[in-house]
Amino acid sequence: PSPLSAAPPCCCARQPPPASAMMKTAALLLAAAAAVSATRAPIFPQEWTSVITQHVAINQGGQAGPDNSICCDYTSPECKVQTIYLAGRQYFDLANNRTAFFSSDGTGVVTLYNDAKEYSVGPDGTCQSYCPTEGPMAPFGLQANISSQKASTYNGKPCEEYVAPTVLPFDKN
Repeated sequence: PSPLSAAPPCCCARQPPPASAMMKTAALLLAAAAAVSATRAPIFPQEWTSVITQHVAINQGGQAGPDNSICCDYTSPECKVQTIYLAGRQYFDLANNRTAFFSSDGTGVVTLYNDAKEYSVGPDGTCQSYCPTEGPMAPFGLQANISSQKASTYNGKPCEEYVAPTVLPFDKN
């Protein structure tokens, strides 16, 4: 099973604030980071582990409600709302050219750039399948429009919570 699971179209789905077509990625970093201002992107180490959450809503004709839900009118059969939620543990190791993501059920994706392969692994770590990768591993960084939302805690440890919005334009043709 894929760690990304799309909910089927529904009448009312929770919308990630503030925009309905926005991917919201919040990375709670456990490593100690230098203090950053909200006007510049933070500088991260190139070997780290974090808990990642992503919320995506695709709104095709729905109306936003006061509680951030997106609803389709029952008289609009062409209206479609889809949401995706992903949470798991991300590993990033630039020195050894490898990344990994594991969802809460233990399944994951391991990318070994030196082997030019991305592996789907089961909860026991066995390879389920693999695909070729293209290009070298790039250093970790976030786009310039990232903002520090607030100081936070994770498992009782202080951390910074960052949000990187991405609006995906779709051609209606």
